[in-house]
Amino acid sequence: MSVMEEPMAERSPAEQYLAEQHLAEQPQARSGKLPMAGKILVAVLLLCEALACFVGAKPSLEGKVDLRPFYAAGAIVRSGQASRLYDYDYQRQVQDARVGQRAGALPFLYPPFAALLFVPLSLLPYRDAFFVQVAANLALLFAASLLLRPWLPALGRRSRALLPALYGCLFAVSVALMQGQISFVLLVLCCGSYALLRRGSSFLAGLVLSLALMKFQLALPVFLLFLVWRRWRFVWGFVAGAGCAAGVSWAMVGRAGLAAYWRSLSGIASQSAANAAAAKVRYGMLPSEMPNLHGLTYGLSHGAPWGQWLNVILCVLVLVWAARQSASMLVALPAAMLVSYHMQPHDLILLLLPLSFILDDVLGRMMGGVSATPSLPRSLGIALVCALLLLTFPLEPTLMAHGIHYFVAAAVGISMVLAARRESSFAASVASRGTPALRQFQLQ
Repeated sequence: MSVMEEPMAERSPAEQYLAEQHLAEQPQARSGKLPMAGKILVAVLLLCEALACFVGAKPSLEGKVDLRPFYAAGAIVRSGQASRLYDYDYQRQVQDARVGQRAGALPFLYPPFAALLFVPLSLLPYRDAFFVQVAANLALLFAASLLLRPWLPALGRRSRALLPALYGCLFAVSVALMQGQISFVLLVLCCGSYALLRRGSSFLAGLVLSLALMKFQLALPVFLLFLVWRRWRFVWGFVAGAGCAAGVSWAMVGRAGLAAYWRSLSGIASQSAANAAAAKVRYGMLPSEMPNLHGLTYGLSHGAPWGQWLNVILCVLVLVWAARQSASMLVALPAAMLVSYHMQPHDLILLLLPLSFILDDVLGRMMGGVSATPSLPRSLGIALVCALLLLTFPLEPTLMAHGIHYFVAAAVGISMVLAARRESSFAASVASRGTPALRQFQLQ
């Protein structure tokens, strides 16, 4: 028997709250059709993304992208040399032998347990591994859409291909595909954690999100916000998962390997601050390319010390503001993206989680439906359009080509504000039903 079919007296507080959420969402969509202009726009954007992938395929196949260190890390672990995972010279030796020659190694900058994902890929030749990675990432993108479909009344009632097609319009998707990045794994983990929260499985939601510690600079701010929001079951699930990840990492590389990992991270951070151009050549990253507050303040200050102080102040303000909003993954994730010290263009695909719900509300009204959340004011509607323009072709690649990609941080901020407004309005509509289940559920 489903949650909605159970008698009220037999439901737990979490189930009762979820039932109320379900009732609040029911009137959101009718069987309207997506306007033809929208279909044409999606088709054009997908064609542009396919063209971008074709243009960017050469460096990917030559092993000059992020898959290079992932693939080499998998080979290092498979060969029984995991203790040397963060030995820069050894990484360069393996990368040159297995992938191809390059002036320097692209270092593996992730916790040891993340390398386990690439052990199977390392069994294949590099070019074959690249195509397998592309296929796996496309499958993960589709999986993310399936995880969110039950909670998207307007988009979820239409073709299963619609949501992945909309996702493919984001320029970050083509970037992540050609880089062979693990951002798609993080997207599925965040979507899965959100779905578990909606089903009342807070401990499992935290446990799933703890796997996102492979990019800890994004996972830890989310954890911090849920801690401030006192979502204790989520917090304990995250802590349990983090402990397991730490244990696996320790077993793989030992104390010396973890110390080498720390030295690698701190060395890269200090060199990036001292000589960003040299760090770009050696490590393949530049602060001004980061679409977050770190990138924005670095770009505006040209690396001056006052930019670092401004970054700290803005990060604190964002976290304080987010902590005052309704507890939601849709708010925590873009806030974490803004305050993270390190974030690359491909990580912007994580915005697909909050944008899915924002666009679902908008499209629901366009196609003749009603929403539990109020219509966007004119100013916020314009902001949403600006955010979408910043995240799609041709504006985002243009900003990237001109070295001012940090302005895309504005799209992350807009997504956070719109998600917070949506969640606050939705929580208010559920709370107005006058039941104590909401308060009990929020304390889980």
